[in-house]
Amino acid sequence: MPRSLLHLSVLCLAVFPGRGNEEHQSPLESGDVLELWLKRPPISRTEYFVFCEAAPQASAPTLAEIAVGAASPQQAEQVPEPILGAVKIYSAVREGEARLESHFELFGVATRVVHVEQLDPNGPRLVWREMRTQSGRTVRAEWSEEGGELAMMEWSGVQQERRLEQPDSGAMLPLYLRERVREGAFLQGAFEVFDPLAGQVETRIAKTEFIDMAPLVARSVRSVRWIREDESLAEESWFFGEELIAFRFAEGGPLAVRVDRKRYDAECKRSRVRDSVKPARAAANSSSN
Repeated sequence: MPRSLLHLSVLCLAVFPGRGNEEHQSPLESGDVLELWLKRPPISRTEYFVFCEAAPQASAPTLAEIAVGAASPQQAEQVPEPILGAVKIYSAVREGEARLESHFELFGVATRVVHVEQLDPNGPRLVWREMRTQSGRTVRAEWSEEGGELAMMEWSGVQQERRLEQPDSGAMLPLYLRERVREGAFLQGAFEVFDPLAGQVETRIAKTEFIDMAPLVARSVRSVRWIREDESLAEESWFFGEELIAFRFAEGGPLAVRVDRKRYDAECKRSRVRDSVKPARAAANSSSN
């Protein structure tokens, strides 16, 4: 996959072209298969975010201020318009097992992305699924119990790709890495991370900054940036202690800000109403012509 695509935000998944013959989809990409392994344990935390269009040249303190404002009770006034998408993050941890999920919904383009990571005594596993109206892509990655060998399979159309990799230091999963950063680990240094969007292991360098938010709030915001070897931004996340309040996947790209479930549900419902109106308008215009 071209490196230029990796510089875009996750919202650009909406315009990825489907590969292969889209008329013969496998169950993995058509949406018929919802779970590839393991029953989901009880959810211990659910977080809601919406993607907003922040100013491309906004400074780190300005972005932190947007994130803090979005997490306030006056969300309607604080979240910049337009709203481009939404994401729901699940995490469930119990002794010897953890399951992490991110569910992205990209408004206006009928695209969803589901990212699931499972960590248990059998070894880390990941499923990444891009789902569009007539195309999709699924990536499945598993590590050996010893943690050294990575096996990856990718489905797109009727094509399948299988690859084996053995990172020297053992690559980490991206959602798991974010959870460890939330806890205060991996704040500096270089780490190997498996990127399901690119389908490869890449080196990311962590850089942490503490942003003073006075007089807006008494606490500082912790900003953690993950930079690739080519100096492009892989991810930037903002935390209040262990609370994730915002993140983005590209410099100048859309900003995902924390909201409550009511705001999340309202934005998703509003998007579905807009999407349902489009076919009706198209049909009306066609009949009038």
